[in-house]
Amino acid sequence: MRYLVLIATLFIVLVSPVWADDGLSVTTVLHRDALSSGYTVVNPAGTAALGIPGNAVKQTAKVRVKLSKVAHPEDYYGDEQPISDLYRFSLHNQSTFKLKKKLWLRLSYPSAYADRDKVIKYYDSATDRWRKLTAFNDNTTTYNVTGHLKKKHGIIAAFEKPSDENIVQGMASWYDWTGAACNAFPLGSQIRVTNVATGAYVDTTVVSTGPFIPGRVVDLTRADFAAIADISAGVVEVTVQQLD
Repeated sequence: MRYLVLIATLFIVLVSPVWADDGLSVTTVLHRDALSSGYTVVNPAGTAALGIPGNAVKQTAKVRVKLSKVAHPEDYYGDEQPISDLYRFSLHNQSTFKLKKKLWLRLSYPSAYADRDKVIKYYDSATDRWRKLTAFNDNTTTYNVTGHLKKKHGIIAAFEKPSDENIVQGMASWYDWTGAACNAFPLGSQIRVTNVATGAYVDTTVVSTGPFIPGRVVDLTRADFAAIADISAGVVEVTVQQLD
């Protein structure tokens, strides 16, 4: 009987969330049923949430999920100042597993920013830069912003989106020419085209109008496209910044 009580106690510990005293952090273990159906981990303060879609985690029967406030956020600020707390998330297990779908992450921000454009970004330690998450949803009623990311761990924060008229974002393609085609900036403009996912960039000159396909903001030469992305991809999401 004593062993049955011990096993039951251990089971409760493994499947029940463990809250931090500050209310901003949570750790839990998700088992096969939760991983199959999907699960949302929310800290007790309701300021951060991590959503795991059904069947997103493969090759493991359980995974430990942590979502916690970063203790020393100033170490990650750099040139950008977030409008929310910084949170670290992780999915961990001793065995190897893969993510088949993107996780969704939600962060709260101060109500004073309700009327401003916002984004969630994750900290890219390889380049020491903040990268924007995809598929944003800004709820100005509940003051939170949501994005999607296919990573098992990372640091995230909400930022005010800069209203810079000299930057546009969309898809880049390539063509056989000697310069860039772009409708956003005048002919002769010097522009910087940056791969949103990797941070790789190339500087070039606008020599033609185009492209004329919805969603595309720039055509690059084959060489310039290859400098920021795999040429076989055909298109890649970029930002285009006017330099002069």
